[in-house]
Amino acid sequence: MLRFNHSKFYVLFHFKLHSSQFQVFTTSILFFTLSQSLRPLTVLLISKMLVVILLLTLFKITPAFQQSVAHLQHPHPHPQCQLHTSNLFSSSSPTEKLYASAAKPNRSLLKTVYRFSRPHTLIGTALSIPALHALAAPNLPSFFTLTTFNSVVFALIPSLLINVFITGLNQMSDVEIDKINKPYLPMAAGYLSMRKATLIILACLTGGLSFAASSSPLSTPGLKMTLLASTFLGAAYSLPPLRLKRFPLFAAFCIVAVRGAILNVGFYSHALVAAFGGSTTNFLTTLKTDKKCQLVSLFFGTFGVVIALMKDVPDTEGDKKEKIRTLSVRIGRAKMFLIAR
Repeated sequence: MLRFNHSKFYVLFHFKLHSSQFQVFTTSILFFTLSQSLRPLTVLLISKMLVVILLLTLFKITPAFQQSVAHLQHPHPHPQCQLHTSNLFSSSSPTEKLYASAAKPNRSLLKTVYRFSRPHTLIGTALSIPALHALAAPNLPSFFTLTTFNSVVFALIPSLLINVFITGLNQMSDVEIDKINKPYLPMAAGYLSMRKATLIILACLTGGLSFAASSSPLSTPGLKMTLLASTFLGAAYSLPPLRLKRFPLFAAFCIVAVRGAILNVGFYSHALVAAFGGSTTNFLTTLKTDKKCQLVSLFFGTFGVVIALMKDVPDTEGDKKEKIRTLSVRIGRAKMFLIAR
């Protein structure tokens, strides 16, 4: 049998953190039904059930999540020589075999790049953009149009590319830390070189920012602001000389700003202009004047605070070794978990 001890809290944290990525979808459905005088409680309950089903499915099919569980149960100082099933678990129950098989590194380049992209973060982006379009839609028929589809796709492609750039840059700057905290990640495990990782993130950065520089009518001020601000804060978070992740207050600001304001206000503003023919408004005007935009920003700003508090809990050992003074390092994992709860 698995004995989780303190690790069960980190497993639950990861599960809750990944689940928050689906909340924008559920919340948008609720807001839309409220505005259309439908039965929001019924729709909300159905939506929550769908979210649970999606999460359980992801739990079974996402290797990275299974690896997180396996590593938290049995952390190893050297990933290349200790990621083996015989070392992970002493018994052979079906559950343990599942976790152990998930922890085996895969040498396939395609799968390595896929894991390098941190696909669970892509899910949140892929859901949030169409959800915010649904929230901005004046009525249901206007959402199911070719114009809306084009607006979603034009925002989705660069956003996913910038997402890979940000998560990839973070892995490149944290290789030594990840060898302790997340030894299953491609760079920490030694299956993706620094050169290849650099080529991947530069290609994603170039592709993503090319949409921001586009003269297309779909390249709205909201989309440009979202891409540029996310790129800047993502780089400032990971790269020296700023490397804001070293400072709890600035690290929290980056997360809350991106999760709460930049993504929601930017994509919402983009949807109003590109999909539904609204006037070209800037970022701040949309936030000041639109109540639905204010509400969704507040909702996910709150989620951002929790993420900012909890994101470093599983990474305490590596951060401590590299002298990264996160709140989890300063006050301890147990206290941080209790505060965030």
